Amino acid sequence: MKGKLTLVLLILCAGGLVYTNPTIDDFSVFTKSQSQDYLEGELGDNVVGRALAQAGSSIAGEYIDQLVDRKNYVLFSVFDLGENREAADEDEDDSSWSYLGIGGKFIKISSK
Repeated sequence: MKGKLTLVLLILCAGGLVYTNPTIDDFSVFTKSQSQDYLEGELGDNVVGRALAQAGSSIAGEYIDQLVDRKNYVLFSVFDLGENREAADEDEDDSSWSYLGIGGKFIKISSK
C-alpha cells in the first residue's frame, strides 16, 4: 500500500510540474518585469525614470521571443537568452544568461 501511495504522489508531483512548466510567453512577462525593475533602479524612482523604464521594458517584452531559445524538458524548461543572436558569432564579448523555468518560477542558473 505504501508503494502505491508513493507512486500516486510522484505522479501528482510530475503532473503539477508539467502543468506549471513555463512557456515563452511566461518568460516574456518575467523578463518585462525584471527589466522594468532594473531600469527603474538605474534611472531613478521618479516620474521620468518610471516612464522610461516602462517603455524600455515593453520593448524588451515584445522582442524577447526572438532573443530566447527555450529547451522544453516537459517537467521544466531552460531559457537561454542572448546566445542565439546573430551578433553572438561576431562579438565574443556578448552577454548571455540561462534561466531554469520550473513550477511557474524562473531561476537564473548562469551568465556569461
